[in-house]
Amino acid sequence: MGNRTLRHKRLALAIGVLAFALALPSLCHAAIFGNFTVATPSAEAVTMGDAADTLSFTVTNDAASTKNIRTVFFNADNTLYDFSAATVAPNSCTNPWNVQPNKAACSLPGCISFTSGGGIPPGGSCTFDIVVTGAGDTAIFTNTQDQTDTLLAVVASTNAGANQQKGEFTLVGGLPTWQRKSLAVALTASPISTGVGGQIVVTMTVTNRSSAIQSGVVGCDPAAACPSFPAPVGASVTGIGSPVYGSSTYTTNPNPAILKNDMDAVQTTARVLSTAGFPASGRLLIGTELVDYTGTTGNSFTGASRGVGGTTAASHFKWDVLYGQNTSAFTLDPGEASTITWIFQAGAAGEVYFRALSNDTTGNATSKVATSNTVIIGDFTALTTVSPLSVISGQTVTVLMDVYNNGSTTLTNITPSLSAGGSATATLASGPDPASIATLPSGDTGQFEWQYVITGTLGQTFNFTGSATSDTVGTNPSTSETGVIVVYAVSVNPALLSTGATNVTLTWTVYNNAVIEVKQVQIDISPIVDGTCGTNRWVYGSHAAPANWSSATVGAPVSGVVFTADPPTGTNGILQGQSKDFSITFTCAPDVMADTTFNFPVTITDKSNNTATIETDVMVTAYEVTIEAFNDDCSTALPPWDPADGYSQYCFVATLTKGGVAAPNEPLTFTTTAGALAPIVGFTNASGIMEVILTAPCSTIDVSPTVEARYVPDTTASVTVTFLGIADPILQYVPGSLVFNRTAPAPTGDRTVPVSIDTGDTGAFRLDVTNCGASDITIHPTDTDLAILSGGSDTFALDSLVDITISSLGTATLTFVSGTIASGPLQCYPVLTVDAEYAGPIDYTGPYAFDKAPPGDSISDTVTVSGGTECAAIANIRMLDWMELY
Repeated sequence: MGNRTLRHKRLALAIGVLAFALALPSLCHAAIFGNFTVATPSAEAVTMGDAADTLSFTVTNDAASTKNIRTVFFNADNTLYDFSAATVAPNSCTNPWNVQPNKAACSLPGCISFTSGGGIPPGGSCTFDIVVTGAGDTAIFTNTQDQTDTLLAVVASTNAGANQQKGEFTLVGGLPTWQRKSLAVALTASPISTGVGGQIVVTMTVTNRSSAIQSGVVGCDPAAACPSFPAPVGASVTGIGSPVYGSSTYTTNPNPAILKNDMDAVQTTARVLSTAGFPASGRLLIGTELVDYTGTTGNSFTGASRGVGGTTAASHFKWDVLYGQNTSAFTLDPGEASTITWIFQAGAAGEVYFRALSNDTTGNATSKVATSNTVIIGDFTALTTVSPLSVISGQTVTVLMDVYNNGSTTLTNITPSLSAGGSATATLASGPDPASIATLPSGDTGQFEWQYVITGTLGQTFNFTGSATSDTVGTNPSTSETGVIVVYAVSVNPALLSTGATNVTLTWTVYNNAVIEVKQVQIDISPIVDGTCGTNRWVYGSHAAPANWSSATVGAPVSGVVFTADPPTGTNGILQGQSKDFSITFTCAPDVMADTTFNFPVTITDKSNNTATIETDVMVTAYEVTIEAFNDDCSTALPPWDPADGYSQYCFVATLTKGGVAAPNEPLTFTTTAGALAPIVGFTNASGIMEVILTAPCSTIDVSPTVEARYVPDTTASVTVTFLGIADPILQYVPGSLVFNRTAPAPTGDRTVPVSIDTGDTGAFRLDVTNCGASDITIHPTDTDLAILSGGSDTFALDSLVDITISSLGTATLTFVSGTIASGPLQCYPVLTVDAEYAGPIDYTGPYAFDKAPPGDSISDTVTVSGGTECAAIANIRMLDWMELY
């Protein structure tokens, strides 16, 4: 690494060109042993503004050649590109290769060389993955539109070793080319897991990396004409609606709206929390239905035509998301970014990911193809991960299995199973933790953790396949990525930082699996810092060595740190099976316009001076998410506690920023370890904020849910709150259980939520209630009734001659006496009044007094009579004080 600074003291370009010219005659006089070709993949490209990128070059030795190719030199235009020291030699070719440790071994500017004792035989090929940066280790250069770049020369020799630039093979077919792309894209899919029929939101963030304004920027399937939906790979999904183009300097799409009431399949008014930003008329996407509207109020879309565009009118529920269908393409200033969102419906269980790219209307500004994360589809799913993936024998790995309840019912008694695969030996050290999950409500996520010790020989592999079962259903089998046992393993922590983070300490842990002691560890900083915060650079601050190790910086400005074990050798180095930590503190991390991965090569030297370079990556995300917990009004301080009664609510406020500035109209996904969240997927408002409500679970013991806000898979924030367990019984309505069975004028059987009926209909209601508490509760038929309209004439008595007893955490179905709907057109939440008692203290000690509605609108299911107008806000459920009637 000490020689790496030599490339910053290269001879003037004129001297380099002269050296290349002087080398040319040797090509004429050298013996020629055959022909060779150099090719890149068809879509090979780099992106303007990236800190680094990788280009693949496949060198093929002609079958008619008489010698092996043992040295290959690549020469680039060093006014545009620099070859990074992070480049490693290929390990998948017929024979092993080495990359020259410093680029000064090449006599030409912008050169890197690879050597091999065996090389490429006649008829054989080898692919060289070369990490490139912009000239002088800066970001890759920008231009006004896409550029086509190429190498200056590729020289192949039969002699192994540096400076064997004899050109003993003739290049045929010309030099390979690649594109330098103007647009940078990142593709995410959320949620990570959903049920069959559920929605998947795919979001592309497009950044204009060029130096010119780009117009008509769209997103599309890489195999189709733009604009179009991304290409799904895997399980069956269907695109619905149109792409939703977010805000930019030139176009604005409103933030999605949220339904504040249930909505049946015939209503012509959609009531939402706010219509701010939406045009006076337009088209909406609600679930899988497209709706045209002709007017708006502050909180409703009016004059709705249902099921347009070939979709089917359907019922929707409170908290469902409505998307505006603005399909106007972007015009992006240099450095400006915005988002394109597509909505898919999951059609079958399985796994799916998406591929897409972006370009402008002229095709002169394009992006590379981006691939999203994987989404698992099913009512009860599992996702297994293992970390780290590169280990030494004897190292411990962590296996996590997340389970997702995407169905409509609570799952109980969830137990995990896990099996190890691969050729290495995996020995259980601990887990699963927890051993089981008692209940997993609809929409919730649970997690199991194991610790395993991996042992074996070099090159042996390991992976894990996990699944879970409940009392009624099992998950998919989920297999983790495959890990491998290596000579040296290196991990870096943290591996994710926010853009422009300050006073950041990165710690590299180096593991030794070799017999020979490690005496030196060198960590390169890429790109080389310039000492200025607010750029796409790392700014070195200080470093810390392990005990009995000395250290020194490399370069000015600092481009690396060398750590060396103090003598005597065999005592202070890293012995076989051991590890040590090495830290570098940066005054600031890079400022980035989009999520960017930075590579830190770690060069390990043993006592016999053998070296190996291990690549470590740190992602700097342009986005940072924070989350705070409040009382249910989303503004006042969190109370010391609320009961785990199925009604109590806390509000969580998530804030997304990009480079410290609010990031509007960006997707966030929320999960909780207990209770029910609404909504679980949405978009930030103009201030980069999104609010969600957590309703407490029913529990007889204290529950501490952790709520997580997630922007992309690696950008998250979480907060934990506590609900106190309930000793006394609490009656809770089971959402989604309200049913009306119409018997006249024409029997239609059950009509489920949201219930839509007509004036004059005759039939019976039924619903489910559960007892959240540690004591039994008895419901008396007297004074227990269901009213469609508070104080209205259509109030229906409980259809039972005997008391109904519900045990702790038990559920009962309440059926009400059949009657005729007398109310005129209206839309209301029904009012449930219950006469109950329990064998507890004389005075009821729960949170509710007579005729006081519990907080949180426990019955979220509406009854609509003849497509009527919304009722005034009313209490959803009335609990008569247990002693009130006795």
